[in-house]
Amino acid sequence: MKKAVFSILFLSFGYFSFAQEPIRFYENAKVGYKNADGSMLVPAQYEAGSDFKEGLAIVLTGNKRGYINTKGELAIPCKFEDVSLFYNGLAKASLNKKYGYIDTKGNFSIPNIYDNADDFVNGLALVKKGDLFGFINAKGKEVLAFNYTGAYSFSDGLAPVQMNNRWGYIDNTGKVIIPFKYDMAFQFVNGEAVVMDGDDSFVIDKSNKLIREVKNHEEEEQRERMTKQQ
Repeated sequence: MKKAVFSILFLSFGYFSFAQEPIRFYENAKVGYKNADGSMLVPAQYEAGSDFKEGLAIVLTGNKRGYINTKGELAIPCKFEDVSLFYNGLAKASLNKKYGYIDTKGNFSIPNIYDNADDFVNGLALVKKGDLFGFINAKGKEVLAFNYTGAYSFSDGLAPVQMNNRWGYIDNTGKVIIPFKYDMAFQFVNGEAVVMDGDDSFVIDKSNKLIREVKNHEEEEQRERMTKQQ
């Protein structure tokens, strides 16, 4: 019995070790990758590199981005100006200063016709055309029209959006859940969001109920997190 248990544990350990993805390392201001056992997979040759997601990692050559696979092969050439990690087989990518979404072969599944784009969240992605924002689904279909002069991606089921210089919140059908009454609105996190009304900043819940006055670090953290999405 003990031998059987030991064998199962050994096989399980071996499986997880084998399944572990390559590890990024730095050398002489360059990025490379090693296997889980420490053996060299890709020498330090890239200007930057990400962790692996869905079997691919972003790498940077010069000012162009592409992807390598877990074998260390360049799976998608470094030709894009900007890319994101893959989620459910799609990643945002910018080519010729226009954003779209590529598949794991590097082909545009959703054409690069947008001036900016964000990752998909629960099946919807925030995109920008000209000065207006809207939301599309994973097939590239416009789900929420380009009606917003400012917007951030969905979080906790709601998205902060701007119309007529005022911010409010919508759900994934476009229904206004919290009226357009704020000078600024940040994303919800664990049911709470920071909003600004004139010189006042405070935290609200999803029913637009005032919970408390905002602490400086909360607003700064929200700004920093949302700035990274722009």
